[in-house]
Amino acid sequence: MFVCHAKMRLLPTKMLLIALLGIALAVFAPSVHAAGLFQDDFESGSASAWTVDVGTWSVVTDGSTKVYYSNTPSGNGRSIAGSSSLTDYSVEAQIKVDSWGSTSKAGLMARYQDSDNYYYLLFEESTSKLKLFKRVGGTNTVLALSDTLTAYTGIYNEYKLVVDGNQLTGYFNDKEVVSATDSSLTSGSFGLYTVKQQAWYDDVVVSDLNETVWNLNSLYGVSQTGFNDAISDAKTYFTTHPHDTLVIEIDPGTYNIHNELGKTTGLIDISNVDPGAWDGRLVFRGGGQSGANSTMLVFDDTLVSLYGKNVYHVTFQGMEMTRPDLKVSQGTVVSVSAGKVVLDIQSGFPTPQDIFDSGSSTGRYLRAYDNTNPLDPHIIGNDSWPPSSNAQIPWQSTTKVSGFTDRWQINLNSSTLVAGYSVGDLIGIKSKHGADAYWFSVGSDFVFDDILWTRETRGVFRTGFDHIRISNSTITRGSAISGQMPALASPDGGPQLGNQNDVPVSYIVVENCNFTGTGDDAIAYFKVTGVIRSNVVSDPFTRILLYQSPDAVINGLGNILNRTPIAIQ
Repeated sequence: MFVCHAKMRLLPTKMLLIALLGIALAVFAPSVHAAGLFQDDFESGSASAWTVDVGTWSVVTDGSTKVYYSNTPSGNGRSIAGSSSLTDYSVEAQIKVDSWGSTSKAGLMARYQDSDNYYYLLFEESTSKLKLFKRVGGTNTVLALSDTLTAYTGIYNEYKLVVDGNQLTGYFNDKEVVSATDSSLTSGSFGLYTVKQQAWYDDVVVSDLNETVWNLNSLYGVSQTGFNDAISDAKTYFTTHPHDTLVIEIDPGTYNIHNELGKTTGLIDISNVDPGAWDGRLVFRGGGQSGANSTMLVFDDTLVSLYGKNVYHVTFQGMEMTRPDLKVSQGTVVSVSAGKVVLDIQSGFPTPQDIFDSGSSTGRYLRAYDNTNPLDPHIIGNDSWPPSSNAQIPWQSTTKVSGFTDRWQINLNSSTLVAGYSVGDLIGIKSKHGADAYWFSVGSDFVFDDILWTRETRGVFRTGFDHIRISNSTITRGSAISGQMPALASPDGGPQLGNQNDVPVSYIVVENCNFTGTGDDAIAYFKVTGVIRSNVVSDPFTRILLYQSPDAVINGLGNILNRTPIAIQ
């Protein structure tokens, strides 16, 4: 959701105080800063900030919220807001269409000067593409068009148009899909646009593109202490700059995060981060989740990696989060008898004893995998939940078989159960181990974007934490070991949003993600209103769980579910 543009580097509080003998940071306030130029959620019931250019527009109630409605089934609908002197900015909105017409369009405008001069971004139903146009001197020109997209009906989709100098970029559901270069228009206001279409608009946000950037490497060092000090300084910074977007930038590289401070909550604690204004934001940004410029944080296994209570307006972006060691195992069946499964652990994988967590009496299970392709093992029987075959089998202890290098006996919870495995079957072995990848309680407006989780993948948002987006992110099983891909990415699941004992939460989105081989629920929604869209989910140890989440829409939203059942409770 956040675009990297003009940056201003500013020394953080402590370094300025040391370097300048106590002179306050406020003296060195930046001349430019990221700020929300405009916001309208229409909850006031008024559209007084808007000027209707053409069509019929009104504020109406949609479910439990108020929205701005374009009732223009024929002709054009345009409504304009903001100053005509605006230059570089982003405009975004949630747009819902219940039923598309064959020649209809809906979207946004930027740098609007008059009815004959503006840029506009529209989804066009006839081509199923997002198109970027310019209208100059009354003539419309297509500047760029996206690949085929689906503007899902009956729910809100997010559109965003960024105008930055001569660079124009369009986003759809938090993914860049179209861009162009054009210098025809340099300034103008923004607007909402429909063509032969009834549409509902909500949460219109317009922001400038400037950021204040602190480089963690050069100012603090990439360590638990460095993060701790940067976060402390950020909280101080926001007391005088609540509208800023403050980026803590982490250079490409691999960094080990140890518990050198002796914390008992989490290795990186962002509790009580709150810029204090709706348009302020703290961003932790790395070089990317993969590739030559990627940023990898390797966390100790002893504590939650990221932790926070009372957290508002925070983004983690562009990095891999992992642990030092693989905490799942697998092996091929040697024999099966009542209460026992004997396995030859595959070369290079941890032993069952290595992953055994004596501090937990739960979470230890076995399931069988189709290993026809050792580089892509598939879980068996995950066509429904509970599975019709190959149910997870709980185990309680393990014993090394004497006389063999890697042969282990798995002792099942039931001493009479004979597991339905055959000799040679590949068995995935999981045991809950270590702490979560993230754990947050109470807050609002949190984003994970372009994040890769390996080895520890489960994360939790609890106690009424709402407005959460997890996008363009990955859970992967890692690299092959001696020619064999791990069956499991980690001993735990993926994101857990809400809890069965918490209050309901809303505005929860998981989109454009690829989750493979989670050790429990790949995605879990508890009492959630939100969407799960355009994801690829493959081979979780269990399922996708929707608990009392009738409005957590998933079906028909472009998700590819490979051996991934949906459980609705």
